[in-house]
Amino acid sequence: MESHWKKRMGKDPEYIAKLAIATDAGKAGCLIYSVDTDKWYTPKQFMKAENEKVGIHRGRDNGEKKFKIMGPESGIKQKLDNLQRAETELREFMTTVIDVFALEAKQKA
Repeated sequence: MESHWKKRMGKDPEYIAKLAIATDAGKAGCLIYSVDTDKWYTPKQFMKAENEKVGIHRGRDNGEKKFKIMGPESGIKQKLDNLQRAETELREFMTTVIDVFALEAKQKA
């Protein structure tokens, strides 16, 4: 026998919770960002993403949001920031590698 709450929410409360997030994002013209997977979704992509599970608390774990509804410009800015950070890390790594191997080559000579 189903509980009163489950009857009220529909057959699959997790689907209903996921649909609520997708609907809110769609109405606002926004994307959905998954904090756990670091991925961005359109509302349709989010509904199809089987790896993105939404609990009955609409994606809140321990009071922290697992999903954020954000404008496309926020997604672009975050991706650009990540790219700049990765480029800086690569340059630092390349400098270290070049310095280490240049020093070893000098020591062998």
